[in-house]
Parts: sequence; structure tokens; C-alpha cells
Amino acid sequence: MNPLWSIFWLLLLLLFVWYLAGIISWFCILLLPLTACIPGLKAITDGLLMVVQLPFQCGVNIREGKRGL
Repeated sequence: MNPLWSIFWLLLLLLFVWYLAGIISWFCILLLPLTACIPGLKAITDGLLMVVQLPFQCGVNIREGKRGL
């Protein structure tokens, strides 16, 4: 575990990832019901869900001190 990488991930989380996930979550909420009617949207909503889960991944990386992006 490297504390410098943990600090990096914390700064990334606080300055960028939370805001990005918050904005993307609105698009995800709007598109998810349409995915039942338009199966082609599944790939898009899956990608959006991955972005919404970025804060969790940053938290794991903070705890483990993982290196790099």
C-alpha cells in the first residue's frame, strides 16, 4: 500500500469523480426505462452505469493504495 497513491485517488474522487458520476447518473436514470423498449440502448446504459460506479472504485483504490489509473 502506497499512501501517495491513496492521496491521489482521494483527490481524484473529491475533485472530479463524484461530480462526473452525479451528472451521468441523471442520463442513466432517464435511459434505463427506455432500454426495455429499445434493446440497442443496453450498451450505452451499461457504459453509463460503469461511470456511475467510479466513486466505489476510487474508494477501493484509496483503501488499497493501488497504483495508476
